[in-house]
Amino acid sequence: MASTSKTTFILFILRVIRIFISILTLTLSAKFFGVTVERDVWILVTTFLASLGAAIWGPINETFRAKFVFIKEKNGEEAALSKTGSLVGFVIVVTIVVSVFTALLTTHVAQNILTSPTEKETSLFCCLFLIMLPTFFINQMTTLGISLLNSFEVYYLPEIVGAITGLASLGIIAFLAPSIGIYSLAVSQYISYICLFITCFYFVNKTCPQIKTHILPIKWSLIRDFIIYSLPFFFPYFIGQCNTLGEKWLAGKLGPGIISSLDYSRQFTIVLQNVLSSVLTTIMVPTLAKYFSKNDFRTYQSSLNDFIKTCFLILILTIPMLIGGAAPLCKFFFLRGNMSLNELSVIITLTQLFGMAFIGVILYLIFGMSLLSAAKGKVYAFLGITTQIIVLMLNLCLYRSLTYYIFPVSLFLGHLSAAVIMCRFMPISMNETIKKIGCYLCILTATTALICFFNYSIKLHSTFLQLLFNGILLLLILPLVLKLMKFNIKPIFKGTKK
Repeated sequence: MASTSKTTFILFILRVIRIFISILTLTLSAKFFGVTVERDVWILVTTFLASLGAAIWGPINETFRAKFVFIKEKNGEEAALSKTGSLVGFVIVVTIVVSVFTALLTTHVAQNILTSPTEKETSLFCCLFLIMLPTFFINQMTTLGISLLNSFEVYYLPEIVGAITGLASLGIIAFLAPSIGIYSLAVSQYISYICLFITCFYFVNKTCPQIKTHILPIKWSLIRDFIIYSLPFFFPYFIGQCNTLGEKWLAGKLGPGIISSLDYSRQFTIVLQNVLSSVLTTIMVPTLAKYFSKNDFRTYQSSLNDFIKTCFLILILTIPMLIGGAAPLCKFFFLRGNMSLNELSVIITLTQLFGMAFIGVILYLIFGMSLLSAAKGKVYAFLGITTQIIVLMLNLCLYRSLTYYIFPVSLFLGHLSAAVIMCRFMPISMNETIKKIGCYLCILTATTALICFFNYSIKLHSTFLQLLFNGILLLLILPLVLKLMKFNIKPIFKGTKK
């Protein structure tokens, strides 16, 4: 098996490719749709469906890998697969029932989620909602399939397929947007989702074909372990999705186009979070869970420190660009088509603030996933609830006085507070790890300050050249960063044998 560092590095490279494709998709959205009410409605539709999926299945998706490893280590692979097959059947039935019920309430959903809805906005919401509703089922089955493939150390396939379909989506949006408008985004998403779903279905059937024999009838005795293990997470996930929808609703009350401005500014950190969370859930959780189940705490701590180091290296290569290089970054990708300079200035400031807030988010994710791997899911769940309540209350109380700036501020304060508390519940001593994190934060701060100084002192006429020189500067200081972090890159290229 390739080393953890090598697997993480390859996943990171594949995710970077997808990041670039996602940002190009954002650029096309800015060109064709700008910060219009039409795009606000699209964001509300997709956010509602994503939130619905996360509220119902998020806890199982997050805990599946760890629980699968525990069952596999204790009862064997066949037992784990039979339980997984019955879980798949349960997910299929519940998802279909929820989809039908939601379709009947489309108009009610539109009237409650839209701020001061007009007849035109309500009609557009209902139309887009019904078009995109089947993706609720497709995405959940795909997510479960990817989790299962990850448990068998199949990591790269979903990323490769995602990158290829992402490129196809770009062409679809560019070709169809002038003629069918916002519906081009729906067509492009369907192409991506269906291709990934078919690929996952094929390889799951190839890797563990016995699963389909256990899908029906659904047996509580088989799905019980997964459901009970994930139960503590249902309430925090529900609160979290209410928080997400609440943020969009409050943003809508601040004026037209604010929802789109927040969406554009958050996309860089959202995609970055997808990169890091994929590393944590795909590799870190099952790896640490295996060591914890064997009471090998020395290797557990060593592996945890390696994951933290890898995550902070990624942060050091990206956060300085989001904070110090936000202006050229946003100008290059968003200042086109229907986007104005005034709208762009809001996006730039929010991009910087969300970049700062993301440091708190990643610490929360690292320690939360560590607790999950150490069978302390209840602690993680309770702190997850606390985090979401803090964020929600700050948003509700301060959105009028701080306007849209409250959203990144509350995100940072809520998640950092929870991350600090999580340290006290880790199964290992955290003194050495905290010192390392402090060192990495100092390196991150110094790198960010350098990029800020460069963009403040040197302003080129070409936005592309400004970005290019930012990237070159980061690459020039990379050897020093690797040395300061004591990051050994040799295992990435060599790997290790079983």
